[in-house]
Amino acid sequence: RCTIDAARDVEAERSKAGLDRELKLAGDLAVAQVKKRIADCLVDALLPKSVGAALDDPAFMQQLILEIAKNWDLGRTNVDVEIVLSKQAQQAMADRFAAQTRELLDRGIEVGFSDDLKSGFRIQPKDGGYRVSFAEENFVAYFRDFLRERTRKVLFPENEQEAAQESGDQTGQQR
Repeated sequence: RCTIDAARDVEAERSKAGLDRELKLAGDLAVAQVKKRIADCLVDALLPKSVGAALDDPAFMQQLILEIAKNWDLGRTNVDVEIVLSKQAQQAMADRFAAQTRELLDRGIEVGFSDDLKSGFRIQPKDGGYRVSFAEENFVAYFRDFLRERTRKVLFPENEQEAAQESGDQTGQQR
């Protein structure tokens, strides 16, 4: 009878230990998901405004377009390229681009405007074969993952130390 009770006690302790591990894992997962959602909400609230402000700045747009155009390898593609801006940007950009437009045209790049774009610009062959888009939604998507990770590190810096300790990574402790 003692052996049966001892076996039950051992089995109960194993079950309790297993349950404790599962509860801790579920709790850790829930905390991680809440932290992720907080960071995601923050990035999703701030990023579009920041990108939108940058793309609404004619000086920034001019610098960005000219830098891309200067580094676009026209000789390698052997394609007539055009830069298409939003119709909304037409007047603001026309004034700023007056001198630089000649440089772009001399390189074989045309500048056009389209109602299809809300903000930003795109580069495409004149025949329309492909498009490289630099619209607001493209910039937001590009920076979202990068900023989410950075935001999590800023909001929850203890996660790095905990993760390093849990994974057995000794690099943080060697300093």
